[in-house]
Amino acid sequence: MAEATDQQPSGTPPLHSQQAGYEYLERYFAAEVLCAQRYHAVLAVTLERYHTLIDGLGYPAALAVRQQVLQRVRECLREGACAELGDQQIVVILPVIGPYQGATHAARHILDALAQPFYHEDLALHLNARIGISLFPEDAQDFATLARYASIAAHDRGAHRDEYMLFRADMAATANRFTIGNILRDALSRREFTLHYQPKVRLDTRMPAGVEALLRWHHPDSGAMPPERLIALLDDAGLLMALGEWVLDQACRDQARWREAGIEHLPVAVNLAPAQFHHPDLAGMVRHTLDNHSLPTSALELEITESGMMSDPNHTLVTLRFLREMGVRISIDDFGTGYSSLSYLQRFPINHLKIDQSFLHNIPADPNDTTLVEAILAMSRSLGLEVIAEGVERAQQADFLQSRGCEFGQGYLFSQALEADEIIGFARRHSGG
Repeated sequence: MAEATDQQPSGTPPLHSQQAGYEYLERYFAAEVLCAQRYHAVLAVTLERYHTLIDGLGYPAALAVRQQVLQRVRECLREGACAELGDQQIVVILPVIGPYQGATHAARHILDALAQPFYHEDLALHLNARIGISLFPEDAQDFATLARYASIAAHDRGAHRDEYMLFRADMAATANRFTIGNILRDALSRREFTLHYQPKVRLDTRMPAGVEALLRWHHPDSGAMPPERLIALLDDAGLLMALGEWVLDQACRDQARWREAGIEHLPVAVNLAPAQFHHPDLAGMVRHTLDNHSLPTSALELEITESGMMSDPNHTLVTLRFLREMGVRISIDDFGTGYSSLSYLQRFPINHLKIDQSFLHNIPADPNDTTLVEAILAMSRSLGLEVIAEGVERAQQADFLQSRGCEFGQGYLFSQALEADEIIGFARRHSGG
């Protein structure tokens, strides 16, 4: 590529304005691409882990770094136009000689430029990027579709850091995932998500002992979405952190309403995604949320998966100690499906283990599952940990677990997940109130 010059057309959009950037590129596409009717490539330059930069430096500093990123991309272009389309993506429209000729060279040139360190004050920062490429007129003939296809290529599972990926026709099948991601963002802004709560009971008395908050959303076309599918889509859309904060706040809001109605013995358990657990000030966020709803720390429990805890054990230990010192109780969710290491159970300040429901399906009939569950219960007793069994559906399961010293159970045998307003009635019926 020849020496780069800044040949941006007039009307360059203001930095950090997604709507202005989109309108600018759409006008450029109509004037320069559709009128010229020659090959053009659309490049989606996607930054990785930009939100980690925000967490580490703060939003103003991250914006300053983004300005450097955009400037470097512009300096790589002799022709064409580029603009930001969101926090983590810059879109480029570039004339090319033929199908992808020049587009891949430009992508490599941009990636090489972005591989050099960025500077903020005395810090040298390194960012990773991926680039997806779509082509006019081969892949599509309108800017919106080409930009979406380029973004799909950048997020393709085969795309690696600091590499580019060409859009292929078979990738179009994944376009629905990105469409749903946009719908999820709109659903979050419109407050379409709800929480249901599944009760937890003491196995010896069958009295309610708490509830677990479960996220629910109805797709506008296909209806209720399975939780595993919903979490995967939220993760793909980069919304787990935002939804996690909403879930924590809404669970505390509902807990406050229950306490006003006289139900003060049902702590609410909230699941934390790994990214949320590794928030640099999780303890502060939890404290702020509790204080905002005038709740004691005993009103909240946090559930964390084994894999989420073990991704950074030192950070986990510090965070758990802060939370325990506040008085928040901690559970390891889906125990037995991850590391299952005695060393971390002894090291980390936790209160509960939740036995994954996959181990309970065939007890007490299956000797292998029975032996495994008995071993988990014996180990927990030796460490002074209480155990919650998930997915209890039959009386035989509950009787077996109780006879082996399991304190708590959760599952359809006791109750399905209930709406927030139903919890008060459930608690009163089953507590004699």
